[in-house]
Amino acid sequence: ALQLQVERGGVADAKPGSLLDDISRLIPASAVPSDAEKLAKLEARIIDKSKRLDGMTVNQAKVRYLSYGELSPMYGTQVYRVRQMRQLRHLPDYLNLGISMNGIFIQNPEDGTTDRRYALEDIVTWGCSRTKFVLVVGNVLQQVKFAFKTFKGREMKEFLNKAVQLHVDRVTTRPGHRFRKKLSRGTRSQLTTVGLSPATTTKSSSPEIFTMSLVGNSRMVEFSR
Repeated sequence: ALQLQVERGGVADAKPGSLLDDISRLIPASAVPSDAEKLAKLEARIIDKSKRLDGMTVNQAKVRYLSYGELSPMYGTQVYRVRQMRQLRHLPDYLNLGISMNGIFIQNPEDGTTDRRYALEDIVTWGCSRTKFVLVVGNVLQQVKFAFKTFKGREMKEFLNKAVQLHVDRVTTRPGHRFRKKLSRGTRSQLTTVGLSPATTTKSSSPEIFTMSLVGNSRMVEFSR
């Protein structure tokens, strides 16, 4: 209904059966009912919702549409098709690897189920070669290494670099948070190159430790939050 509000100014006066082409164009084929009665109900729902949008401008409809998109757990996620190295034997050879500002997930493309999900705090380090993307997750005591075949390893690495940079910057510059350990001059220099400002942080009363590999830094740096 929102898309049609943008394209046509609404379809509140649409006749039954007149939106079938739009439904097949705007809705994924897997979600379009094959039963004629259910399809008619879907069309009626679109017309009814369009009546409620009467008077809404194009820009308002776009903003409303985006606000719904932001509620999706997939919002802002870049999904890559990769081939696993048979580490996850209960899953098919080809998997979906999703990277977002919240972390990484591994998904079975055959049924759409997410097999495992890791927050950015769980990511220890990552890297790539021309044909491979490597990811290490876990903590100081226990880690798991995944290797995936892909020709988009560099793109995946850079995407994850940005996500981690933004996350670390957000955590370390937030009032009431500070580095647990005093950083060396070299490490401070590397933090500066990725836009971090450890000098602006303060002490937390109940620190919660996590570790993360900084971009371009081979050492692990501990933060408290």
